[in-house]
Amino acid sequence: MSATFKVDLMRKVNNLLAGEALCRHIAVILSPVICLQQSLLLGQGFEAFCEGPVMSSSTGALYINGIQEKSIASCLKHHLARENTYILRKDWGWDEFVLIR
Repeated sequence: MSATFKVDLMRKVNNLLAGEALCRHIAVILSPVICLQQSLLLGQGFEAFCEGPVMSSSTGALYINGIQEKSIASCLKHHLARENTYILRKDWGWDEFVLIR
């Protein structure tokens, strides 16, 4: 859905998500995931919209606005460098680092 840039479709889907949250008496939706993963092999990249910063930020903004139109809070997850799992950090000594470009 992110790659299409169809704003109306995204807004409709997000309003449906917010409507379902209202029916279930949920006040906060813990998404979207906006982590810009550096490797496709690690972590929670499957939860994110995409690996591109422009597409991820624009889709994330549409997602949040669509949900908040129904007075449901939305919480961004995994802002930066949160692509590794606990197992990689613990067992393999993996450390998170960010390349400054």
